[in-house]
Amino acid sequence: MVKVEVLSGRRNIGGNFIRVEDKTRVIVFDQGIRFDLMGAFYAGSIAPRGLRELREMGVVPKAEWYDGVSDIYISHM
Repeated sequence: MVKVEVLSGRRNIGGNFIRVEDKTRVIVFDQGIRFDLMGAFYAGSIAPRGLRELREMGVVPKAEWYDGVSDIYISHM
């Protein structure tokens, strides 16, 4: 059986993260940035200190969402 989880991006601007699992593989569709949160916390000369901060703020996907992932498919850039 295939399991599909929308972990982020359901009701947000950006930030799509869709995880698809079957018996042998885990793949991810998109792995977007939450533009609503990015704009709320960072603007002008205020920039994030790095990936860790972006993850803590929820701007980019959580590291554990990638556990077991074999492939990532990007729908757009």
